[in-house]
Amino acid sequence: VAILGAAITTDEIEQVLQSNCLMIAADGSCGVLDKLPNSVSERAWSRLVCIVSDADGGDGTVAAVKRGVPVILHAHGDNSESWSELLELASSQRSPPPIVLTHQTPKSIEGMHNPGGFTDGDRAVCFARALGVERDNILLLGTRTDIVGEWSGTTNPDRKLVKLQWMAEVLQHLGFLV
Repeated sequence: VAILGAAITTDEIEQVLQSNCLMIAADGSCGVLDKLPNSVSERAWSRLVCIVSDADGGDGTVAAVKRGVPVILHAHGDNSESWSELLELASSQRSPPPIVLTHQTPKSIEGMHNPGGFTDGDRAVCFARALGVERDNILLLGTRTDIVGEWSGTTNPDRKLVKLQWMAEVLQHLGFLV
């Protein structure tokens, strides 16, 4: 399983499509799929298992919802407006995407899951691991800590770089070198 981070490139997607790899996108990173030539783009979208999103991924997230890609939707303290907008978009689709709700509190919340993770990228890895995907079967693509990726969506760049350090810590705890 390839986890698509916000710094993903079309070259990385084209390379991963040469294998039988499935993909999980961190929020708007799936927007890169629309930058591929049409025939390649459709093949890439067909390999996208789900997106892990807190609803601020912009056009990539919107495209995934419109295509009916399952959304692993994360709730946190400052995203209720974007969450509502994404849910409204999803419910307006002819074939709404399946939605799994996540949170990051230590308490159990009925109907929600806490797979772990801090950013959409490391949460995507935690989600894959929670589903039983072995670490050695996870490929991180576009996962960077030194830049804010093109597909990060709406964000404060300085604040995002700090969050990426937390992402790196989570990924290192899971056995990944970032």
